[in-house]
Amino acid sequence: MTLQQYKNLSDEHQLHILKHKAVIISTLRRGNEVYVLFQIYGFYVEVFSYGTAGPMSSRNCFEETDLLEPYLKSINISSVYKVLNLKK
Repeated sequence: MTLQQYKNLSDEHQLHILKHKAVIISTLRRGNEVYVLFQIYGFYVEVFSYGTAGPMSSRNCFEETDLLEPYLKSINISSVYKVLNLKK
């Protein structure tokens, strides 16, 4: 599935695919705002809501890796260094 095909789906179908096929990459919290980054089919979907139990407020779908920057700082890859026997 391409990014454009995903965007053309109904909101309900997009959420179904996120729930059953996507991988959560990272979560960011900024005050009461919560952002969850998913990866699926070679693109990313960012879901935004107010509060941890609040309803989803919006989605942002993209392929550009520069939009990953805020999430990269929160992803712990120390286990990768251990497996590869590398020093940080």
